[in-house]
Order: sequence, then C-alpha cells, then structure tokens
Amino acid sequence: MALNLVGDYSLGAVIGQGSSAVVHQAWQRETGAFVAIKKFERSNNDIKAVLTELDLLSKLDHPNIVKYLGAINGSEGLHVVLEYMENGSLVRQFRVFSI
Repeated sequence: MALNLVGDYSLGAVIGQGSSAVVHQAWQRETGAFVAIKKFERSNNDIKAVLTELDLLSKLDHPNIVKYLGAINGSEGLHVVLEYMENGSLVRQFRVFSI
C-alpha cells in the first residue's frame, strides 16, 4: 500500500469536508504526533480568503482556538497543518450531546 505523503506527514482518513477543502487526520513521521491537514485544491478561487484566515490563525494563541502549525504549498494544492482535535469540532459535540 502506498503512503499518501505531504511534507513530513502521512495522510490518514478524511475527518471533515467543506465547500473549499478536505481535512485529513495525519501523522507527523518524525515525532509521531497526530495533526489535522486541511487541503485546498490549487484551483480554489477563494485563495485570498484562505491566506487571510492563515494570517489570522498564525497570530492567535488561545486554548479554545485550534492551533495553526504551518502550511505546505505543494503541486497538489495548499496543505494547512492544524492541531488535531481528538473529539472533533464544537458543532459535532453539540450534535452528539443534543445541545
């Protein structure tokens, strides 16, 4: 089985999908840490909005906001490396607990 690699990361299962990106769980091969990688296709027309989001995330440091860990600009698109939230998004938790 071929590994799907992005930089120093091995991509795993899709854990989320939106209108402009797909989110994979990934494994950092050197440290063994799990992260989330949000992949934006090269043809994404909203790249300016994505870059604005990255600029904002890179400046934030709060325990209730997912941490931006970096970005990899490759031939397949822009891959944004984020902190992996083991229990999923806040919206998912609201659904699970019927809030």
